[in-house]
Amino acid sequence: MGKERRGGGGLGGGVSRWVWVWLILTAPVILYDAFYVFLRPHTYAGGSFHQYWSVYDDLIKVDKTYLDQGNGLMKIQAFLNLIEILIAFVPKIIGCSPVQVNLCILFSSLMTFWKSVIFYGAASIEGSPGWIPTFEHMRSGLADPSTFWTLYLLPGLPWLIFPLWISIHCAKRLSAAINSNG
Repeated sequence: MGKERRGGGGLGGGVSRWVWVWLILTAPVILYDAFYVFLRPHTYAGGSFHQYWSVYDDLIKVDKTYLDQGNGLMKIQAFLNLIEILIAFVPKIIGCSPVQVNLCILFSSLMTFWKSVIFYGAASIEGSPGWIPTFEHMRSGLADPSTFWTLYLLPGLPWLIFPLWISIHCAKRLSAAINSNG
């Protein structure tokens, strides 16, 4: 996103500011989503914590994965959300080198990207299990197009675009660091 500030251009300056902005802004969203899953059924309507997660009321009409407490994919996704945050932030917090921090953010971003590919890729597959919203759901009337796009597909695009962008950015920085030392 444009030129780096002084000290941010090479690995000696650490991770680019825009990467930290993305990570810091999305960490609360990721935690919020993970704890919605971990605390089910208390986060559902009528549950003791529903007031904090009522924004999911419309989403669960389209994305039934959030309703299925036996869905292992949702549980592992929520667990991986926490791992991604730890991998991205702990190295910086404990004072690892810029190379190590960039490498950890690269891993974390790749995890986020590929997890999103699996989740959203399933939506385009005909005959997916009934709990995965598909384009067929939209065509068959199970979800109107507006709801399907605004509550399911469009909110997921940043989770594909930014992690991939961050991964490429960190990989380039790591490559440059390796080449300058080699």
